[in-house]
Amino acid sequence: MNEFAASNGRKIEKQPQGGVLLSSMFLTPVEVDALCEYFQHKRDEELGRWRWPENPDYVVKHDPLGVRIARILHEPSFATCVVRPADEIVGLGSKRDIEFLSAARSYFANHPEPKPWHYAKPEEVWLMGSGLHEFVAIVGTDGKFRFADGSDLDATEGFITGRRIWPEGDAS
Repeated sequence: MNEFAASNGRKIEKQPQGGVLLSSMFLTPVEVDALCEYFQHKRDEELGRWRWPENPDYVVKHDPLGVRIARILHEPSFATCVVRPADEIVGLGSKRDIEFLSAARSYFANHPEPKPWHYAKPEEVWLMGSGLHEFVAIVGTDGKFRFADGSDLDATEGFITGRRIWPEGDAS
């Protein structure tokens, strides 16, 4: 198929050298590849998918119920796999098993488990740090932790540990 008619009526014609002609506008093969990746990325975002950068044939989706698992689809074969963070391939797994596990490891590394302070709400008071180096912080309306010295940090920045001290409750 060398010609495609989009739903808006525009014609896209594939050229012999790999470029496309879009209703009289020529795009080179490099531009076509970049646009294909862009639109694939945009669609992945819309569908809540994460594509493994090392092998984009593997697409990962998190569990909608909040359980920490990765649902992985190998698009060319439609093979699927569900992996938990602690799962490991025992013995010699198939190449695809190893790739599923590798895609999951990469997903979990790029999507760390949320910590309680990631859900901190304005006006809460938190004790941040660990052991001898603990600091009291109040959560501002912008979601940042404000410390006594005037500094502030975003809730997603790397704290060693944190626990809510006011209001008392089950947030840590």
